[in-house]
Amino acid sequence: MKPCAHNANVLPRRQRGVSLVEIMIAITVGLVLTAGVIQVFVSNKQAYRVQEGLARVQENGRFTLAFITRDVRGSGFLGCAGNATPIVNTLNDKTSLPWNFASPIQGFEAINPTTWWSTTASLPLDASIIVSAQGLTDVLTVRRSVGDPVPVVSPPGTPTGSTTITVTVTAALGAFNTPANQIAMISDCTNAAVFQIRNAPNPSGTIDHASGGASLPDAPGNATDALEKDFTDTAEVVRLSTITYYIRSGASGRPALWRQVGAAAGAQELVEGVEDMQIRYGVDTDNPPDRVPNQYLQANLVTNFNNVVSVRVDLLLQSIEDNLTNAPQSYTYNSKNCPGDAGCPPADRRYRQVFGATIGLRNELL
Repeated sequence: MKPCAHNANVLPRRQRGVSLVEIMIAITVGLVLTAGVIQVFVSNKQAYRVQEGLARVQENGRFTLAFITRDVRGSGFLGCAGNATPIVNTLNDKTSLPWNFASPIQGFEAINPTTWWSTTASLPLDASIIVSAQGLTDVLTVRRSVGDPVPVVSPPGTPTGSTTITVTVTAALGAFNTPANQIAMISDCTNAAVFQIRNAPNPSGTIDHASGGASLPDAPGNATDALEKDFTDTAEVVRLSTITYYIRSGASGRPALWRQVGAAAGAQELVEGVEDMQIRYGVDTDNPPDRVPNQYLQANLVTNFNNVVSVRVDLLLQSIEDNLTNAPQSYTYNSKNCPGDAGCPPADRRYRQVFGATIGLRNELL
């Protein structure tokens, strides 16, 4: 077959550019794809923030309850000294909040933004002890022993008028290896006496409880040298601690739970994001007492805190970050800031969650 002749005048078709319509379509498709990617990223980022905020609130809530529960359950534990053991308090200012060991637990009800009352006697909370507590949130104080008791050795024993107690050296250096001026108690399970240690740990195992010392750090000092009795090698010495929980602004400017040991100088921020704390006290009103709560009362309605056998703690926690919810999250929490069962609409978009626990005072239930 004869091939077709090549026509030199026919040029091959070539790409001569993209039309404006095609450019506009390409840009539009690109923008749609980019917007989709950005939307996915923003959604995932927000979901991550929400999940992280929820996890942090739940972790803070569990940690807070665990801390409070441990101290409340251990309140009133004074070594071998039981509820019926007579305790002589030789401290100066022994009726003030940090040094009053007559009751294992004490609460203060927020009556108004600047006033806290305890018991039906309307005992006010000393503002010099609790610094900058957040108004309308309750305050809880527990008293208990800390660490293991150390045995008293004899001779020389501990005469009533003596200013020293001799304990096992290794035990003393192990149990009392923190700064001097700690509060301690000596007890032989029949009698007990509370005093302040005046010296630092030493190789001789000697504990000084001489009178005076109110000007020392962590006052109050001792009102007298005399203890309850002539304690001998049947006795033991244990450190005592007064621990107070309350709400105040933290380092971030947001509300936080503070834990104070002893006087006001010992306050430490424990958990941030704790917005409110409301407490009720389970009181045993039976005669004779059966150590079962008959009613739960506010602190200012409790006649005698020695009749308290359980504590109901309700906490309101908020997320650290704002703008986690699409709109302000209404919540139900019975407090002075939001009384009753009505929803409480906040002004921000933080996530909030309520945590609660009823805690038995183990040493009061025995």
